[in-house]
Amino acid sequence: MTADEFFRNGMKEYLNRNFAESVVWFSQAIQKNPENVNYYYYRGTAYQEMDEFAKAVADYSEALNRFSGCVPIRYNRAEICRKMGHADRAAEDLTYIIVHADRAKGEGHWLALAYLERGLARIDCGDLTKGLADFGKAEGLAKELDDKILLAQIANELEKSGL
Repeated sequence: MTADEFFRNGMKEYLNRNFAESVVWFSQAIQKNPENVNYYYYRGTAYQEMDEFAKAVADYSEALNRFSGCVPIRYNRAEICRKMGHADRAAEDLTYIIVHADRAKGEGHWLALAYLERGLARIDCGDLTKGLADFGKAEGLAKELDDKILLAQIANELEKSGL
């Protein structure tokens, strides 16, 4: 089988939420073609779904070594790093997104998410002032994008944080 055939089989399992099985297929695709960013990304998301965060971070890092500008991969890695207690590392990835996201290419939603997640990371690091400033920027972008789901997510995160 080719790497793409292994990947397609992995995607079938992934879409059926058979994440452990999808990891097997994605791993075979990686063995055949270790330079394909998507193979690492989807194996990382499968690991993330199985709460195998260290493996997910490793795969996201491999993917970013091959395509450093991929916003969704960097965001996923940041989100997991924060969950693992590495808020400072998460903030670095999120700042990268904030600096490099291209609103003209439709990345405004990712930019708003990055501000939201960085706000949470900053609060985790003990900087309430900067965290709240990031929440404000996320909210402003969500309003500008007329993204009601993101606005609700921001409100939910504020409530969960006790703010």
